[in-house]
Amino acid sequence: MPLKKVNQKTLLQMHLHLQQEVQKLLWIYQHPLERRKSLAIMITRSQVGMKRSWHK
Repeated sequence: MPLKKVNQKTLLQMHLHLQQEVQKLLWIYQHPLERRKSLAIMITRSQVGMKRSWHK
């Protein structure tokens, strides 16, 4: 897809989404290992839950 055809709004949305992802990552790294572990468990659980709902 040529970049010229991508409008400003789409680029802005992509940019904002990336910023949010970066913020999440920074937040995880700034927190102690214990909390990071529990967060990782929560994330994997939600992913497993999603997979289960897809298979239904």
